[in-house]
Amino acid sequence: MPNSYFSPVSDHFFDLVFQGMTYMHLVAANYEKFIDPVALPAAYQICYAGVDVSAQDKAGNTALHLLVQKPNTYKLIVMLLR
Repeated sequence: MPNSYFSPVSDHFFDLVFQGMTYMHLVAANYEKFIDPVALPAAYQICYAGVDVSAQDKAGNTALHLLVQKPNTYKLIVMLLR
């Protein structure tokens, strides 16, 4: 029986955190989940909570850098630019 506490999503999350990613980097990395109209407000709340949207990961990328490389991320890009 697989351990329900550590799914592949959780493992992926820890990989991203070790790369120096912030909450906005995690949103960008999992953009498919946040382009849904139901989940988009959660991404906005992260921005409004005071997260530095200009923060860079260890590779020097911001969340905006990651999003412009992905398809269908217009709403998330607009969110970061506000």
